[in-house]
Amino acid sequence: MKEQQEAFRAQIQLAKKYKLPIVIHCRDAFDEVFEVLESEKGADLFGIFHCFTGDIEQAKKSDIL
Repeated sequence: MKEQQEAFRAQIQLAKKYKLPIVIHCRDAFDEVFEVLESEKGADLFGIFHCFTGDIEQAKKSDIL
């Protein structure tokens, strides 16, 4: 799991560097995904969840993008 989070973080940093959106496929791992998103948030981070299996409270948190 740690390797996936590190790879996700690296992809986010590339997207921010090149001003590209991120597209997130998240099934049953919202807390882990959100942990990385929270640490990388900023005006230069934008994108969408194209797959999301979380609950309404998690969806409200995802307005970070």
